[in-house]
Amino acid sequence: MSYFEQVKKAIPIILAIGFIIFVIFYKPNIHNLNIDNIVNTSDMIEPQISNDCMGIDLYLDFAYEGLTGDQQSIDKAIDILKANCLWFLNSETDDFNGDQKNEISMVAGGAGCGSCHWNLLYIIKDNRIIFEKEQEDINIWAVKGTGFAIKYPIRKEGEPMCCPTEGIVEVYKANNAGESFIKVEEYIEAYPIR
Repeated sequence: MSYFEQVKKAIPIILAIGFIIFVIFYKPNIHNLNIDNIVNTSDMIEPQISNDCMGIDLYLDFAYEGLTGDQQSIDKAIDILKANCLWFLNSETDDFNGDQKNEISMVAGGAGCGSCHWNLLYIIKDNRIIFEKEQEDINIWAVKGTGFAIKYPIRKEGEPMCCPTEGIVEVYKANNAGESFIKVEEYIEAYPIR
């Protein structure tokens, strides 16, 4: 048997002996434990787990804290999160359709997502979805009196996901008495986000 074959056979034995020595001699330092850093689990938010979402916590308390506007639209936003197994990411309340009343825009990501780059954007008015779009890392802002604009990144080879240099801006104008939208402009703009 060659030297390398002998070493190959000995590796599992050496690892096992090392583990046993570690278990015998390792003693955690509990004498310097800082009691102030221990989390009081009674202060934690109760998980909002949906059986339809494979047991993933939807963290709906964060959505309730972040959503503002009329109660019907907030309820609709929460229903969307529950029905589609989504996490609330952010929201704006503004006049997105030029009708002099505020609507809710909500950006959500798939519950359980790691970095949540893929987003779903909803604009909600009086318990109805009046605009919906799926896009990566989407941002929205109202264009006063006419509609809204969205921006999302252009992914270039070699650029990290965190730091795109350019994005596409799409401008939408309210149509059909503010119940729908048409895209009226699209252009490329440098980042950062507005």
